[in-house]
Amino acid sequence: MRELTEEQMEARRVAGAHVFDEVWEGELHVAPDPSIPHQRLEASLLVWMRTRWMSGGARECLARTNVARPGLEDWRSDHRIPDLVAWTDSSGHVARGAHLEGAPEVCVEIRSPDDASYSKLATYLDWGAREVWIIDRDTCAVEIYVRGDAELVERRGYEAGGWVTSAFGIRMRGHDGGLEIELVQDPSTRARLP
Repeated sequence: MRELTEEQMEARRVAGAHVFDEVWEGELHVAPDPSIPHQRLEASLLVWMRTRWMSGGARECLARTNVARPGLEDWRSDHRIPDLVAWTDSSGHVARGAHLEGAPEVCVEIRSPDDASYSKLATYLDWGAREVWIIDRDTCAVEIYVRGDAELVERRGYEAGGWVTSAFGIRMRGHDGGLEIELVQDPSTRARLP
């Protein structure tokens, strides 16, 4: 949406719905609230990441964090809100309180039908993400994208059994309508989400 009336903006602020709004190069993008299955998958992945992956050292994982293009005077003029973000101490972004300037190492989008997940891929990688995970809300199929040599975006291939492995030591696959996830070197961390 290019424009909302002041009444519409105020109604969104009062209802709390504005927290999901993004601005893409000055253009307002108003997204509907996530569905209950989306929220369940997002919450269970966040809990797993915080209890399993973060226990391995200086790491962070947060939900619905404002990620802005680096170098902006006003971050609100060009930002996205991934479902989850994750990083280690070596990440190149800068935490600015209300937002991250530049993308953290991992941006996660839980894909719902007809959403803009794929439209954000190049932006996240351009802003500094090392990986973008797209997880289908309904099937829990996982795709991991990285910056390629020949192309801007390149998809990582699947391994035996349908697993895909992140550079951050996490293996995932959609299996029987759920997400199976584990740390690569520790099968005791395997969980089925949500």
